[in-house]
Amino acid sequence: MANIAEGFHRNSNKDFMRFLDYSRASLAETISHCYIALDQEYISRTEFKEIKKQANFVWKKN
Repeated sequence: MANIAEGFHRNSNKDFMRFLDYSRASLAETISHCYIALDQEYISRTEFKEIKKQANFVWKKN
């Protein structure tokens, strides 16, 4: 959300689009951390599946 807000206040659509791309990259990074959390048993498989489902929903929004 912070990447989107920062990009929104840039001077051009090109800059805004770049920050939207950063946001998608941050989402991918978050899922990567969730795999680690799952492996370390900080979260359950059910929680992981729900997070992944929500992340896929956000990823597909254009």
